[in-house]
Amino acid sequence: MSDGVFLETPRLIIKNIESKHFDFYRAQQKDPQVMEFFGGARGDEKIKTVFDMLLQHQKEYGFSVGPVFIKETGELIGRAGLVHLDFKDTPDVELACFLMPNYWRKGFAREIIEGLIDYSFNVLKLPRIFATVDPANAVVYEGAPKLGMTLEKIATYETLNKPVAFYVKYRDDIKQ
Repeated sequence: MSDGVFLETPRLIIKNIESKHFDFYRAQQKDPQVMEFFGGARGDEKIKTVFDMLLQHQKEYGFSVGPVFIKETGELIGRAGLVHLDFKDTPDVELACFLMPNYWRKGFAREIIEGLIDYSFNVLKLPRIFATVDPANAVVYEGAPKLGMTLEKIATYETLNKPVAFYVKYRDDIKQ
């Protein structure tokens, strides 16, 4: 896709992450509502470290977690994308979606996740895709099965250093 566009959905555009997106990324990482289930608001050093990891992931794999814009208005509403679990060189790839609170409960997250699942299976040809969910995040915890994802395990997620639910969805042609 052109103009740094990673993925388009009916209402949204996800762009590839670039250095110019740092200020928005920093603002999101400092927002206690956005970060409630991801270890809380982060300090500047951690924010810069993870942002650099996302940029490197984009450079190395051709995908990462980038800014999300509403097509019709151009509003920047969050960030979403795909990353290898815990930023490790593994075939396991995780869905990520972080929207600003005033864009919650409008169907944007579901639209993004459906688009990312489709991209994962039909473009990247991944055999499966993961979503890590804090069980305390009831909306997402209950929403993952509605997207055809099944609970694989509850385990410690190194990035957050706490137990999370690992939901997985397999490509239709893959035997589980």
